[in-house]
Amino acid sequence: MPTTTAYIQRLFGSDGVYPYLANYLDPTADNYQVVATDVPLVQGRIFRHSLGEDLSVSAIPVHHGPIAAVAWRVDVLGCSMTFSGDMNNAYQALADLAADTDLLVVHAAVPDSASGVATRLHMTPRQLGEVAAKAKARGLVLSHIMRRSDDPQALRVAIKRSYAQPVFIARDLERFELGRPE
Repeated sequence: MPTTTAYIQRLFGSDGVYPYLANYLDPTADNYQVVATDVPLVQGRIFRHSLGEDLSVSAIPVHHGPIAAVAWRVDVLGCSMTFSGDMNNAYQALADLAADTDLLVVHAAVPDSASGVATRLHMTPRQLGEVAAKAKARGLVLSHIMRRSDDPQALRVAIKRSYAQPVFIARDLERFELGRPE
C-alpha cells in the first residue's frame, strides 16, 4: 500500500493520473493546496495531528487482514467522533482511540455467526459491543451493514449484551447531534 503522500502524488503530481491538478500540490502557488500527511502505522501508537485550536484528528492502525487500515477520531469543539473502518480488532486498538468518544461509528458487516475470512476482516456484533463498552462511548452507530448482517434486531441484541448506551443504525443523510449536556 502506498503512503498518503505517494498516493496523492500518483493522483495529482505532474506525472500522475490528473496532472492538470498538479498546481494544487505546489506549496509556492497562491491557491488552495492539498497537503498530505502520512500516518505512521505503528501498532498500538495513536498518531495525533492538530488542524487548529479546536480541531484535531487522531489515527491508529487497525487489523483488516493483509490490507493496511486505519481507524480515525475527530475532536472538534469539545465533541468527538471515532470511525473504525473495516477491521477485526486483532490489534485491540480501537477502544484506546475511541476512549470517552461521543459517537463511535463502526462497520457491522458480519453477523455473530460469521467465521473464517469474514472474521479476519470484520468484528462481530458481540465484539462491537465489547469495544464500545470498553471505550465508554456515549453512542454507537452501525454502518457498512451488508446483506449477511442486515438484521437490526439481531445486531442490537448481540451488542446490548455488553453495551448499554444508545445504538443507532446508520441511514443515508442521517445527522447526529453531538454535545455534552451542561
